[in-house]
Amino acid sequence: MELFDKKIPILPIDSPQESYDSLLKDFSNLDQSYVFNASCMERRQYIQEAYEKCKDYLDDDFTEQIRLPGKFISRLWELQLCSVFLFFNLNLVKPIFNKKKISRPDFCILDSDGIKIWVEAVCPDLGNVPKKEDMISGVMYTRNGNIKDDLEIVAPRITSSIQSKYSKREFYNQSDDFNLNDKYVIAINTHHINHRETGEMPKELVLYGMGLQWFKQNGETGRHLHWTIPKHKEDGTIVNLDVALFFRKEFKDLSAVITSSNWFQFGEGFEGSMSEDIITYFNHDAENKVKPKEINFGKKKQMFCEGEFCELREI
Repeated sequence: MELFDKKIPILPIDSPQESYDSLLKDFSNLDQSYVFNASCMERRQYIQEAYEKCKDYLDDDFTEQIRLPGKFISRLWELQLCSVFLFFNLNLVKPIFNKKKISRPDFCILDSDGIKIWVEAVCPDLGNVPKKEDMISGVMYTRNGNIKDDLEIVAPRITSSIQSKYSKREFYNQSDDFNLNDKYVIAINTHHINHRETGEMPKELVLYGMGLQWFKQNGETGRHLHWTIPKHKEDGTIVNLDVALFFRKEFKDLSAVITSSNWFQFGEGFEGSMSEDIITYFNHDAENKVKPKEINFGKKKQMFCEGEFCELREI
């Protein structure tokens, strides 16, 4: 199956909005972002280029999944990761398709010692995060709400997604390719919820328990530490979710977390541009650590602790 449906016409870049609206209506059975990007050559060509380079490393049903409603952004995150891995010459291992019916993580990388690093991709959906409002041209908008409220909305989506993907390690162990002693990395893209993100604070809260900053009149400063955060359920009840995952023994097999809030870039050198938006957090307490040199792109951060003091540093 081709990546883009041949029935979707390519529209001129200066086409009126009505042309796109009509097209989306004609292909309402497909993901609407998929249809739009398929019809826009200025985007389509770069997605197609990335796919041609990566198709041997993607799931054999990738072209079927990418067009399904609600699947386009998450499949593009996988394509983005693969493009960046290959661009920076990481040693990607091609999946063995005759074993593909037994699930395994999305990507396998061999590190400089020949040890497997498995990468599992995830894109949290909106959940109970309010949908981003459509912006009207010519209208001035101001941010409403506050950082605390945004953290309480976004952080539960992130920690639930990471914990869900982490729990799949035991299931993946059924595959002949996967071993529980391999290094395991989760790559999370928060594009769906980034309109309520406050920079990297939600991810730092989830991974390290780092909450809002505090100050004292004597000049001392720090971050509030959280072990759990509240999640407000649709039925009005509240449950507590674990955070500070990198400080928890039950997450010692999570080697690192790769993060981004941007789903794709277009234009020459798009792989390098996408890599600049990626931050990798290395688990300082992991049983099977990934060496920072193995992830040779984007920003890299790690927690360093001495006595009772810990500091998150860029490395």
